[in-house]
Amino acid sequence: MLRLARMSFVILLLLQPYDAAKAAPAYPFEALLPRAETIFIGRIINHSAQDVTFETVEALRGHADQPTLTFGFSSLDDRRLPTAGSSYLVISQGDNHFGKPKAVVSLGQVLKGQAGYCGWIAFPIGEDGDSPYLDLVRTSIGQKPDENPARLRLDKARALIRQVPYKPDLHGNGV
Repeated sequence: MLRLARMSFVILLLLQPYDAAKAAPAYPFEALLPRAETIFIGRIINHSAQDVTFETVEALRGHADQPTLTFGFSSLDDRRLPTAGSSYLVISQGDNHFGKPKAVVSLGQVLKGQAGYCGWIAFPIGEDGDSPYLDLVRTSIGQKPDENPARLRLDKARALIRQVPYKPDLHGNGV
């Protein structure tokens, strides 16, 4: 009887429509930081159909000491980055297992394959009154388990960047 029940369950699963388009939920900001060797606040100074150039406004971690950084787009959707003058928090994503960041940027997280994404992520900086916040990202710090992730204020992002170190050996390769 139990075996028949298991087989019926498996058949029901097989008959359910498969939605391959669903991706894992976005990582909270603090989960991205161990793979972020370089983090800076940048302002877009040039934007084309092929690439975007950020002026480094403030280096928060790593080697963001160059006055400008130019990136290609990691997907067609990333061409939605606004034109000159917009500010972003830009973080690298790379490690010893998947490799160094490539010179590509995504607008917010690339959900499919995020754990192995090697590139840069640009989070728009928005204003809510006098409180700047990061758009297209959330945090789970200080959240109750059943709550939706909270909007991440820029001052809290700065504190998390100081607290969560870069870990190039995150996957335990010993390299």
